[in-house]
Amino acid sequence: MKTTQTRPYEWGRTLLVLMTCLGILGTGFIVMRTLADMKTLPTKKNVTEKVIEVEVMEAKQDSVIPFITVLGEVKAIRKVPITAELGGKVVFKHPHLDIGGLVQKGDILVKTDTKEIELTLASDKKRLEIIKKNLELAKRAFVRVEQLYKKGRLVTEEAMKQAEQAYLSLAERVVQVEHSVTTSQLEIEKSVIYAQFTGRVKSVSVEDNQNVPAGQEIMTLVDDSILEIIVSLKGDEAKKILPFEKKSDISYPFWFSKLKKVNVKVYWSQDQDKDKVEEQGFLHRVVAFDDKTRTLKLAVRLEEDRHLKETDFPIVEGMFCDVIIPGKKLNKLIKIPRQAVQYNQTVYLSVGNRLKTVPVNVVWSDDNYAYISNGIEPLSLIILTRLSDPLENTKLNVTEIDSFTQHIAKDK
Repeated sequence: MKTTQTRPYEWGRTLLVLMTCLGILGTGFIVMRTLADMKTLPTKKNVTEKVIEVEVMEAKQDSVIPFITVLGEVKAIRKVPITAELGGKVVFKHPHLDIGGLVQKGDILVKTDTKEIELTLASDKKRLEIIKKNLELAKRAFVRVEQLYKKGRLVTEEAMKQAEQAYLSLAERVVQVEHSVTTSQLEIEKSVIYAQFTGRVKSVSVEDNQNVPAGQEIMTLVDDSILEIIVSLKGDEAKKILPFEKKSDISYPFWFSKLKKVNVKVYWSQDQDKDKVEEQGFLHRVVAFDDKTRTLKLAVRLEEDRHLKETDFPIVEGMFCDVIIPGKKLNKLIKIPRQAVQYNQTVYLSVGNRLKTVPVNVVWSDDNYAYISNGIEPLSLIILTRLSDPLENTKLNVTEIDSFTQHIAKDK
């Protein structure tokens, strides 16, 4: 049996390897420690929280009346085309019968020649006078013959009938000539065209000595005292702001109720002066619902007593005007500047000098303001400063102002 023996030189080699490894590890540790001691520690910096400067306004609950501005063209309600009832030669034309001319009620506008009719009328009147005298004689003769016939005194029945026939024939002629006289008188009346109201000449197509046929339109007369403007409102806007009477107050329940007489302001849209051309008007009626544009068409009447207002430049037919319509009173709303409402229907608030984003329900808005029904409590601080995607809970440096007007003034 063989016994394994370890040679002395193998133990020496193992010991050498071990010592070498320990030397390498020791050297590495010393180098690492030296490098660590050479490293400079980082300087500690104090991190400060970002603060945003903002202007805020206190939210106040109030009852508000929204206004909407719409554009429309002024039209005259009473616009009458006038035709020649009797044809003939024009012998008189009103001196102001030109486009834009003004005429008074009762003025003679046009008169056509009636000489032949007048001659016929004079002749018929003389004939009528003669026939009536003959009729009286015939009547007396018939009465006498009838009495003799009844008494049986040499008057035949045929003679009595002849006397009656003569009387009736003359009576018929009287009716015919009277009709002719009346017709001639009516034609003479038709030859004169009077102004039925005070107004403006919008169009005219007749001249002196012109022969006009009966039935031809010769002019158009406009009454500028009654003007109205047709305006269009979006269906949802109309539902929110238009004040209608109660349904029980009307007898036709299949259409919109009668509009309450709400006063509106009317301005000429092209007027850029401070002293704008202005009139007063009122909501008159619902005209139609346009199925193509989905808008409700309303008629706005201008006040008829506006002529009492002294002005050299009134609102007239053909002008495009801005109509400012007040809506129904909206109660318990928060009125805030429109710019404070973000595109996603949220508002930035300052809560404990920290930014907070809240969703809101905008009931109504105009060019400057938005009216909030919920989402904001009274006395909340609304941020007016424009912010671009701020972080929630950002610290704020708040400056409180009294009104949106003050904020606008600072921006300018």
